[in-house]
Amino acid sequence: MENLYNVNGLLFWDEEEIRLRSMFEEHFVFKIRDELKMQNRAFEFFKCEASLLTPIELINPNYTSEDIWIQAEDGQEFTEAFNVFLKSDKMSDVLAMSADKISGDELALFMAFSNTVKTGGEINAKDYLEALAVFSKLFPQKSLVLRPETTMGSYIYAKHLLNQHNERKVKPPLVVYQHGKSFRREQDQVQKNMRLKEFYQLEFQIIYSTTTKNDYSLTLIPAVKEAIASMIGPCRIEDSDRLPDYAEWTKDIICEKTNMEVCSISKRKDFDGMIVLEVAIGTDRCVFNFKNKD
Repeated sequence: MENLYNVNGLLFWDEEEIRLRSMFEEHFVFKIRDELKMQNRAFEFFKCEASLLTPIELINPNYTSEDIWIQAEDGQEFTEAFNVFLKSDKMSDVLAMSADKISGDELALFMAFSNTVKTGGEINAKDYLEALAVFSKLFPQKSLVLRPETTMGSYIYAKHLLNQHNERKVKPPLVVYQHGKSFRREQDQVQKNMRLKEFYQLEFQIIYSTTTKNDYSLTLIPAVKEAIASMIGPCRIEDSDRLPDYAEWTKDIICEKTNMEVCSISKRKDFDGMIVLEVAIGTDRCVFNFKNKD
């Protein structure tokens, strides 16, 4: 892995490292499938690949413009257009003519946020992203984000599979997973800590009924830890120092040698009517730790 652009957080990967990343995917998919099938043979696995560009309204409000890369289709910086519009004398006129595009609640939310900005009030991250989503409805050509995680694409695909009109007739329990790039605006010591602006994640959304009596996490967490440790060396499990509002709990798997988080496992509560266990493995970090384990 080389920083040939000389830009912090952007790396080149050689052929050996690319093969290692693919090997990690195959290894972890096999181990997780094996563990869940031992618990319940009804589990079905579905791999998908969603677009890297994601509609902004699907992005979790825990992310702000400081975290994500927002792209305007016409080439204009989306956040710049948003910020200009918030302070524009014409904003009220535009909103008044947009009753067919946004609801009364969305209008009230946007006006309240605009007033906060104009008066120099404290800006809440959740309100910022919600106002940004309203703006994207007003100007839908400016609505795409380079995804900060694969979750929403996997959720959309899972809902497609579970749709009663889908000819495949899929029922829970199921696992939807992706291995692909995500993007975040990492700033501090990004390469030293493998906090990259562009990175690979292998994410599993393990979806099952709320009436299920089996707590799959009890055996899955140690199984994932052992699967990772078998490749990169000793690891430990810790309670995460961050708990996003979509999760009941989050556990991190840490490489002992580098003290680097390589995986997080969360019990999510944002998939309607279902329980979701999310396993998110940073395969770039696994490659880094594999090459530095001796």
